Amino acid sequence: DAAQRVAVRLEPLPAVLDPEAAMADGAPLVLGAGGPGPAEAGVHGAVTADGDEPRPRNCAAATRIRAGDDVAGVLAAAAAVVRGRYHVPAAHQGFLEPHTVMAEIDPDGTCTVWTPTQGSFLSRRITAEMLGWPETRIRVVPMPVGGGFGGKILLLEPLIALLAAAVGRPVRLTLTRTEEFLL
Repeated sequence: DAAQRVAVRLEPLPAVLDPEAAMADGAPLVLGAGGPGPAEAGVHGAVTADGDEPRPRNCAAATRIRAGDDVAGVLAAAAAVVRGRYHVPAAHQGFLEPHTVMAEIDPDGTCTVWTPTQGSFLSRRITAEMLGWPETRIRVVPMPVGGGFGGKILLLEPLIALLAAAVGRPVRLTLTRTEEFLL
């Protein structure tokens, strides 16, 4: 049984579950020292990283939307200024199909990953980085997405590739609808 061949060692890491606490100085670093670059931060097309805009700790991107430079003057001249803090519940993209990934290690050591990804080159690069493999060892075969809405860029690919390498057999994972909402 393939599960018998898998050994897992976990190292507990500190967690920060509050977004504002995660941005505070001294909070455990989640994104690493550099965080994502502009390609990763802007992968959805709707969000882009502004190279001149400082990012708070553990933030993927910071974007300032402005028209002109006299913000204080515009606010002072405004008939009304509304300030507030708004909280909205988490939302799920609700894709038509659940996440599914298959990986196989070829005889030459190449790992082929079949996945309905919205970013095949980004999936290959990040999978390679996470596993410490050269990008040339990974081949990503993009499958039809079936609705992604930005949620099918990369999620399970590194894990499934690692499992395929560990057990020496093809590995496929398809999440249930319930698992989609829990992930």
